[in-house]
Amino acid sequence: MSKKTVLMTALGCAALWVGGYWLFMGDGDEKIIHRHFDRLVELAEKGEAESFIVAISQSREAAQLFAPEAVVELGSPLPLIVGRSDLQGFLIQVRQSVQSIDIRILDRELVVAADGATARMEVEARGRVSYAGDQGHETRRFILEWIKVEGDWLINRVTLDGVLGF
Repeated sequence: MSKKTVLMTALGCAALWVGGYWLFMGDGDEKIIHRHFDRLVELAEKGEAESFIVAISQSREAAQLFAPEAVVELGSPLPLIVGRSDLQGFLIQVRQSVQSIDIRILDRELVVAADGATARMEVEARGRVSYAGDQGHETRRFILEWIKVEGDWLINRVTLDGVLGF
């Protein structure tokens, strides 16, 4: 085998390794968005023995995953929420009014725009809430619009796309 063939083979293998690394291990836009979304779901859940300090901390961290002027439309009778501070206040209020929140993501589809500056995620989630000795649960579909701000992906809008079952 000639030196040129060995060199070309080595370069080809190196290129495949680097490409594979970025595909499976790298922090591409889709992986970052999915990681942010997974963290949002973790922060939205609540155990029964949560202190007020934890409620504030969890709500603040969740709000930081949203753009400063994000809009959240969760459907009637819930209010239209605009901005991080209103969102954080709403989250604290919800956490204080329920005993526990459990969320299970049933399906999600993400499409990052060709320009790499926006993305759209469709999510189907089942929520279970315990409050005052009672439980409620339902399945809803949401659309999350993401924007890239200074290199970081943030949620810019959440819209209820339908209630699928109780």
